[in-house]
Amino acid sequence: MVIPSHIFLTWLRGYFKPPMFKRLWVADSTYGPQFVSGNDAYRFEAEELRYVSVKTPHFDEFILKRGWVVFQAAGQIYGLFGQPLLVVGWLENLFCADDVYRLVPHNELDGAFCSHF
Repeated sequence: MVIPSHIFLTWLRGYFKPPMFKRLWVADSTYGPQFVSGNDAYRFEAEELRYVSVKTPHFDEFILKRGWVVFQAAGQIYGLFGQPLLVVGWLENLFCADDVYRLVPHNELDGAFCSHF
């Protein structure tokens, strides 16, 4: 089933890809949130626990919010490119890499629907 773009876009408030950034690593969650790479997002936990400073430029653009839909912005050898992922559970409020697009729905239900089509 092909959904016309004018209908699909009514589910979204917007979409964006954060700018590239220099990672400002910190020792623990006292100084910033956990970092997840594009690959880590598709796992049930990060391969390696790493934290990014709250002083990172454009910090808020990198934080994943519940109900958003994310997907890889570049090709992956594992076939993840274009696979939508609904942000719930362990991904909420984590700092995600810049190579992941963010789709921002009007509400969580729109995000869930969007992630399945």
